[in-house]
Amino acid sequence: MRLTAEDFKEVYLIISHDDCFWSAKDDGITEINLPNYIITLLENDSCYVLRPMEGALFFLFPVNYVCYDLHTIILPKVREKCFLSAKQAISWFMKNVPQCKKIITHIPEHHKRAMMLSAQMGMEEEGIIKEAFLFNSELQNLHIWGNSVSELKKRNKEVA
Repeated sequence: MRLTAEDFKEVYLIISHDDCFWSAKDDGITEINLPNYIITLLENDSCYVLRPMEGALFFLFPVNYVCYDLHTIILPKVREKCFLSAKQAISWFMKNVPQCKKIITHIPEHHKRAMMLSAQMGMEEEGIIKEAFLFNSELQNLHIWGNSVSELKKRNKEVA
């Protein structure tokens, strides 16, 4: 499930997909610097790039020792299964990174699907960072969603 630098091509193809690239990045990530960005993620032992099913990627970055920031990229062909893939990724992560006690995510204002998925997973909106995401040359608010690992386990019985 966890990907490495050997999986660069697969990660690149999913992130750069026409239907995903526009919503998965801010204006600072371009087609030119995307390959270096991906290699940096895949080679960083602190970052987790997970693929619970073909076409779905989940990135978890440490905020500190006990809190991780989650990001998702899901191809259109598997979006109807995104809740299942999210549960699989979170389950794997909780089992393999026991020091994690909280998972959060930062969702740009325009990304309503990501907010719906976060709610389905048992996360709650915890706050807003105003004008912190540059999208199509306009600043947007970032919505912070999250929950404790113990609460996520309660809300998702299959995720234990």
